[in-house]
This record gives sequence, C-alpha cells and structure tokens, in this order.
Amino acid sequence: MKKIIAGLLVFTHLQIVAQVTLPAIIADNMVLQQNKPNMIWGTAKRSDKIAVQFKNQLYLTTANAKGEWKIVLPSCKAGAAGNIEITCNGQVKKISNILVGEVWVCSGQSNMEWKIGLLKETYMKEIKAANNDAIRFVVLNNRFNNQENKQVSLQQSWVAIDSATVNECSAVAYFFAKQLQQKLKVPIGLIISSWGGTPIQSWMDSMSLVAFPDKLQEYLSKIKPLNLDSISKKQIQNEVDYERAIPFTHQEFKKILDPSYNDDSWENIKVPENWELQGHPGLDGIAVYRLAVNLSAEDLNQSAILQMPAIDDKDSTFINGIFIGNTNTWNMPRQYPVAKNIFKPGKNIISIRVEDTGGGGGFNHDPQAFYIATGDKKIMLKDTAKFKILAAKGSGNEAVFYNNLQNQPAVLFNAMIAPLLNYSIK
Repeated sequence: MKKIIAGLLVFTHLQIVAQVTLPAIIADNMVLQQNKPNMIWGTAKRSDKIAVQFKNQLYLTTANAKGEWKIVLPSCKAGAAGNIEITCNGQVKKISNILVGEVWVCSGQSNMEWKIGLLKETYMKEIKAANNDAIRFVVLNNRFNNQENKQVSLQQSWVAIDSATVNECSAVAYFFAKQLQQKLKVPIGLIISSWGGTPIQSWMDSMSLVAFPDKLQEYLSKIKPLNLDSISKKQIQNEVDYERAIPFTHQEFKKILDPSYNDDSWENIKVPENWELQGHPGLDGIAVYRLAVNLSAEDLNQSAILQMPAIDDKDSTFINGIFIGNTNTWNMPRQYPVAKNIFKPGKNIISIRVEDTGGGGGFNHDPQAFYIATGDKKIMLKDTAKFKILAAKGSGNEAVFYNNLQNQPAVLFNAMIAPLLNYSIK
C-alpha cells in the first residue's frame, strides 16, 4: 500500500509539473524589447489560474478553453530586468538573468545563416576577444510547415556572447549587433531564423501571398492539403535506402575505373550541364560520368591540367583509373594537375564520380572551362559523356517537390516566423 501511495504521489506531482509550459524562446538569458509591452504566454490546463511576477508587480490571468494563456507586461527601459516568476497550482517556473534592450529577428538565406565559427581563420582574433554579456542570441531550427505553427523549435537557446558561444552565431548578425550595441549602449537580442537558398515566398504569410495569385494558389491547392507526416516518413526511408546503397556504389565504381570497362549501355548526357535539366529532375545521389579523349604523343610532351567547371556538389576524378583530385565544394571550378605518365597516346578515359546532396546536380554550364591544358595548348573536351546513376535518394518531379518543400510558399513563415509573432521586437 505504501508503494502505491508513493507512486500516486509521484504521478500527481508529475501532473502538476506538466500543467504550465512556456515556448522555448521564453527562457533564461532572454532579451526583452525596450519601450514596448512584452507578452509572456504559454499553456496550462483549462481554467487554471496563472500568476506572473516581474519587477515587484503581480499579473494574473486564466487559461482559456484550449489551455492557452498570455500576460502582457508593461514597457520598461533598457538594462538588467532580473527574473520572471510564473506560478500555477503551486508550481513555480523562474526565468532568470533577463535583459531589456533592442530585439532583432535576423532572417534570410545562407549569408545570414553562415556562422562565424566557420570563419575562424579570418576572425580568430575577433572570436578570442568576444566577451559581451549585453549581446545575446537564440537560433531556430530549420523547419517548414504547411500550417501556421505556434511551437518554437530551437537549435540554440538564449546565450550571451563569449569566445565559445560566438562560434554558433550568424557572422552577419554578430557584427550587426556589435556595432549597434556600441552605438546605442543597450543590450541587443538576436533571434536568428534563416535557411540557406530559400526564396522570399517561403517566408511570406498566406495573406501576403494575395498579391501574388500564382503563389497563393500553389499554397492553397498543393501545400496546405499535404500530410507532412507521411512525406517525412517517405523521406526518411529514402535516406535509409540511400545509405545502404553507398557501399555497393564503391564496389561498382572500382569496376568502372578500369579503362576497358564497357559503358555502351549507359545513357548519353551533355557536358558540362546540370543533370536536372537533362531528364533527371530532383535527382540527389551519386552518379558517374565517363569521357573518352584521344591524345597524340605530341600532346603528352608536358604535364597537363584538367580544367572543369564547378560541379554540384562533390567530385572525385580519375584518369585511366588513377585518382587525380577531388573537391567537396559545389560552387568552385575544378583544376587538377595531371602528371606526365597518366595520360597515354590514343584513347584516355576520364571518370568523374559526383555526389549531389540536394538541389541541382552535376556540372555547371560553362563549356569554355572544360578542357585539358598542355603547355600553351587547350584541348576542349567533347560535349557528350556516358552517364550512370549509382545511388539515388529520389528523382522525378515528385522528388523535386518533396525534396524542396522548404522552398514552397509560406512554409517557412509558418514554422520559423509565426511562432515568434507574440514576441516583441524592434
């Protein structure tokens, strides 16, 4: 009986603890907007009484029929604001170390997303010197949704800038905040909500899309009715199948590297050109190009350079089965030195293994940057290659759509902006 009673007490306690919740963005170290009312909100049980204490003032409210509640705190001046205590059914939640100042949402593409920690060689001195409790930031996870969402999903909760945390901060946002804080002499809060490569319509709410009827119709007819759970499961299975296939692609590629390998059954494809534009929309995965080039003994008097346009995303390149170079950057032209003994008089085989992790795949279109250089001579490479897909995460128009849902109208607003609408900003 004692064990049963103890169990009931624990269960009852857990029920009480679970009764009041706050969005993830309302947390220790947060920055509130100066000179504006600030909302504190959350969920509890229906009709629960909520008390919020801030700056020696008590504010009361009651959870509505959906269990939602909110309290609007009066505006206050910049500076340290202490703590907020939220009480419900005897449970107290404390939010500590709050500042009041200027709050900015930092949104956009990869330029905003790029973390200063990825630029350590350039900004090592800046990173080591970073130590400013008056600049704080929070980072949202990359999420999309076809319905407006109220839940904030965080990659990084509120933290002050120091030499460790600054590495996770957007470089653009950090330097903006540093300059602004020096000028205004007030705390700065950064809410970083960005996703590289996404278009403006993804960040617009459905009401704003009214000015763009085609995008609004796309959202209402194609996006809003989707069952994202089933799509997510399908994408996860595609990833699992793809990972399982990779070891087999290595085995097959070893055979392909043999210059005598017969590729007659392979597809012909134009090079240099994106494979998405040549019958493979939405193809993300691993594929191989094979090009034959005939060289004379005169061409081989000197060492050579294989010049290729940018390849999306990664390549490993071989000549006559011998590795000559690889690049893991999608937007960088390739230039690989070729030792004298690698090319042979007569037929030579260039094999290029390409892995595309998302978006466009294959070569960038730049025919003038596709050649072999020997001394002062340029040997332009022909415009057709043999092509074979070794492993794919998905392909076809359906894959284009599903693999790029983050680029569809309103979906990033719904998941990465709408949850912030209650939070006061500059």
